[in-house]
Parts: sequence; structure tokens; C-alpha cells
Amino acid sequence: MRLSLLTILAVLLTGCSASRQPTGLKDTSVKLEIEGWHDGLPRYSHEGNWITFMRIGADGESQLMLADPTLAHVHPLFHAEVSDPTLVMGYLMPQGVAEDRPEWSPHDHRIAFERIENFNIDGEELSGTAIWSYSLSDGHILPLALHPKKYKNVFYYYSSPKWSSTGDYLALTGRDLTGQNCIIIRPTHAVSPALVHPLFDRYGESDSMSWHTFKGSTSLAYSMVVVGAPHLADIAKLYILKPGDPNSEGCGCVWQITASQIRNDLHIPRNDSPAPRISSIKWSPNGNLIAFTLSYNSSSSEDSSLWIYSLSSHKAFRCTPLDGYGYMNAVWKGNSRLCGVSVKNGAFHAVSVNVYRHTAQNLASIPSPDCSWSPKRSWIVAATKKGGISYGETTLVRIATGLR
Repeated sequence: MRLSLLTILAVLLTGCSASRQPTGLKDTSVKLEIEGWHDGLPRYSHEGNWITFMRIGADGESQLMLADPTLAHVHPLFHAEVSDPTLVMGYLMPQGVAEDRPEWSPHDHRIAFERIENFNIDGEELSGTAIWSYSLSDGHILPLALHPKKYKNVFYYYSSPKWSSTGDYLALTGRDLTGQNCIIIRPTHAVSPALVHPLFDRYGESDSMSWHTFKGSTSLAYSMVVVGAPHLADIAKLYILKPGDPNSEGCGCVWQITASQIRNDLHIPRNDSPAPRISSIKWSPNGNLIAFTLSYNSSSSEDSSLWIYSLSSHKAFRCTPLDGYGYMNAVWKGNSRLCGVSVKNGAFHAVSVNVYRHTAQNLASIPSPDCSWSPKRSWIVAATKKGGISYGETTLVRIATGLR
């Protein structure tokens, strides 16, 4: 008797109750394996019952994968296919590992991820990326954000999807061939996935974003860099937007920082030219604070620090010490502590940061900044460079942090 792949997985995932097993896993005759692969871009589900990640091949293919919380059992959710050609390059960039990864929907029912997409511009067939979702309940693959077949704009690559906490909106990044980005927001119900309208400043590039809902009001925080002329320095800006009510109080640009301000705060030599960038934006659970990574050198992850913006004081402050380490990719633990990654001389550590005391405590050594924290921050899953294992295993590692 031949057992279905779903039946086998249900037996293997003994650590998960039947009510938490995704029923959409199904056998398929399409290609399941790719050559020269490594695993990266992990993401814990909101409840911590699953970990999704991308299996990235050396030949440009990638594959959406799922693992149980212990990483003992790994399963491909979707067949391997050619992916965004910039995915591998983006994965290797020091600041490029935090945003561009699969994203869980509220209640962990679906996973949003990138797929290659072909469309027509002035009679020429071009390739970009679109955002699709995988349903764990039935295995259906549905589009979330597509380009029209005859596309008139320049943002060919859609990436970094972020669901609002209510699931009513999806935010994502659009990117053109020159590296300029834009923020895109679209409703998830009763709207064609091809009706996508960018919100952007043609003089700038935008990137990181984070949702927060409080008392029925949904807000999106996002960053933008205004790129100046050759003789002018860049300006990094933090914005807040409320879909459906963009002109309400507290919306618009709420904070900005210039190259000279960064130079003064971090004591950078005057002959250096810092280029400020805001990434890894995260709202505090109570919605009063916004944490983010502020970097000034895109080629080095050591030139970064964690900052906090207060919605009550309308001011921002650096919350990590000036101790020679770079700090990045933070998530909240409560409303006064961050968990993030520190780096110095190529060595990475999971750290806990007291945002008001400006102190950082090392929790564990980790192999890379490409990582995801469990909901209670007691575990961290990180990408490694190891290889040579079977396809049913993963190159990710799971490390205890000592937090409860």
C-alpha cells in the first residue's frame, strides 16, 4: 500500500497536534530537488508551530520549504522553480537578509512568497517577480500581487510582502532595474491582484515596513531614503501611513536623519561620507515605540545600530552602546527590550538590548545574521554555510538563547 506524502508527514511531525497539522501538503510529480542548494530566509510562524524558509540553488532556482519547530522534519511545499535573479545576490548583501523572506499571514493560515512572472512592455517580453500565497489548509497557490500583462510602470520586481495584523492589507516592495524601490499597499479582499499602485517619491528609494493595529486603527511604518544630487548627502526618513485615512494626525514623515547627524552621533571622521539607511522596522507590542536598524555603510553590517522612535515625544534615540559592535535586525520582547544581532570582525551573536539603559547582553553565538526568533525569543533559527546533507534535512540550525 502506498502512503500519501501527507500521511507520512503527519506521522513524522509527532511534536504537533492534529489540529495544527497543515492539510495542504500533497504529493506531486513535479521536480522537487535542486542542485547545489543552501537554506536561508527562515521565518517562524506567529504561534511558533512551524518554520518556513527558502531553499536556494546555485543555478538560480529556489523552493518554498516547511519544517517543524525542532527542524527535525523538512518538507517542500512547492516545486523548485527559477526565482528572482537578484535573490541570491540580495541574500549575500550585509543588510539584505532581513526583509526579503517568506511571510506568514495572521493566524498562520497562508505563506506569502515570491515567484517569477513574465509580462509585456512595449511588445517586449520581460521577467520580474510577483507575490503569491500558499494555503496550508488545502495546498492552493493563489496570486496576491501581479503585474498586468501590459505593464506601464518600471517596478518589475515585487518582494518583501507584509500582511497587516488583521489580514485586510498587504504591503510589499517594488523594485526597478536601477535599484530604486517603492512601497505598495493593496487590499487583500475583492480587488484583483493585478490592481497594484505604487506609493513612492520619484526622488527617493523606500524599503523596510511594519504594520500595527490598535483599537481598530491600522498603521504602516516604512522608510524612505531621499537621494540627493552628487554634491548633497542622502537623508533617511521614517514615515507612518494609515490606509484609507492618509491625512489623519500622525501620518507622513515623522522623523528623519541626515549624514551630518549620523556623523556627530557615531563620531565618524569628517572625511567619511555616511549614507543613512533605515531597515528592519518593528512596532512595539503597545504601539508606542518603533524600533529600526540605522546603518550608514551599505557594504558593512558592522556600521549599524538600533534606534527607537517614540510616538509620544516624536523623537528618536540610539538604544545600543557605542562599543565597536554593529547591531541590527531587532525584534521586540515586551515593550522595553529588543532581541537582535550583533557583529564584530565577522562574528555574529544573538543579543538582548535594554532600550532605556543602552546596554546589550550576548545570548549566544550564531553563524549568520540571516535568522528568525521564536515568539517567546527562547530559540533562534539561523542560516549556515554548511552543505552535503540529504534533501530531507536542512542547513539551518536551531540555537537556544536562554530567554523565557
